[in-house]
Amino acid sequence: MTLSIAEVKALRPAQLRAFLALQLAALPPHGIAALTIGQLQSLEPAALAALPLDRFAFTPYQVAAFTARQIGGLTAAQVARLAPEAFARLNARQLAALRPTALAAVPATSLAAVSPAALSGLSEAQARALTPRQVAALAKARLAA
Repeated sequence: MTLSIAEVKALRPAQLRAFLALQLAALPPHGIAALTIGQLQSLEPAALAALPLDRFAFTPYQVAAFTARQIGGLTAAQVARLAPEAFARLNARQLAALRPTALAAVPATSLAAVSPAALSGLSEAQARALTPRQVAALAKARLAA
């Protein structure tokens, strides 16, 4: 049985917090896109990390609402699927939570969308993980700003 958008919106954060990865994966992409900020922030990082890529349909606004703990739990493949607009909305704490391997998977054009303030959160390990293409995109974006 698939939940309607109205049923998804009616789920309380406490209910979503109890969702296992399999239950979260059962939500259709339109159901994932309908989750509110309160609902999103109640999801366990492990459930988000286990979400199959075909269900990983979060909007940039939803991604911006993720906690640093949730961001840190995302897989490299999930992070690579995030739109540049999602990266533009991340703050320093969220960006700092990305594992170096996940950060290395970010397309250069998406990383170039990150604000200078958010980039200040990068650790030395994250900076070392950046690819030459990512570094060039960041330099180009900063020169254009």
